[in-house]
Amino acid sequence: MQYLPYIILLVLFALPLLLFLKKQDAFKAFAYPKFVWALNRAALIYLIFSLGFAFLFAWLESTYTLSSGGTTTVDIVAEVAMGFMMITVGLIAPLILILNIIKWATKKKPTAPTDTNQ
Repeated sequence: MQYLPYIILLVLFALPLLLFLKKQDAFKAFAYPKFVWALNRAALIYLIFSLGFAFLFAWLESTYTLSSGGTTTVDIVAEVAMGFMMITVGLIAPLILILNIIKWATKKKPTAPTDTNQ
């Protein structure tokens, strides 16, 4: 029961990303731009979830107690809500920024066609 919030967090983060990777057919031929595209789309879902979890945690804050050891349903939901927000802001947002900067910096520039008639 103590690992349930972590399992829920894993599922909440994995499902949107896997769905967008599947949409891009990234499992057949992996490409960095496909992964960044999928992560950008999943980040929108993560942002919506984070906003919902923020309101949920604010509503549950008065009933959430650390002394119960995370055994009640309210404690599990509150831990998932807080964990999701922390991971989204502290890990996913910087990761998306870094990956998009790398994608932008390594874009291939189209080469000019060569004229062979001259």
